[in-house]
Amino acid sequence: MPRKIVVAVDQSEESKKLLEWAAKVVLKPEDHVVAIYCIPEKAMFGFGTFLLDEYWGRIQKEEVDQGEKILRSMRVEAEKIGIPITTETRPGAPHQVLEEYCTMIKADLLIMGRDTMQSVRGLGGSVSAHCIANCPCPVLVARAGTY
Repeated sequence: MPRKIVVAVDQSEESKKLLEWAAKVVLKPEDHVVAIYCIPEKAMFGFGTFLLDEYWGRIQKEEVDQGEKILRSMRVEAEKIGIPITTETRPGAPHQVLEEYCTMIKADLLIMGRDTMQSVRGLGGSVSAHCIANCPCPVLVARAGTY
């Protein structure tokens, strides 16, 4: 039975390196691998910041487009190294999205870089620490520069 493995990705170059490293060290060709990109919610752009719906719509579209571009690149890289992946974009706070998604698909493993989602770290602590404490599956956190 194939393992369900979630790989958290963001806009960093480290995300690509993380996928390559995971393919060499952890992933097997029969695994069901999902690369997931979290799209920030409106509230995450600053406390007390008022955003017009039109402006927010443009920001959100840019985030979705950026996420899709990153995920397309991930699919190409994964094909090159022989690991078939599917991709998902999900709106919301990364720590919640990852926990809920891993629960929903009954993931066997979540792989993330320590610096993944770094831009939201200060809002509620470390995303990786939250996932380690709350995800229903083992969480592999790799420090950038070690892979």
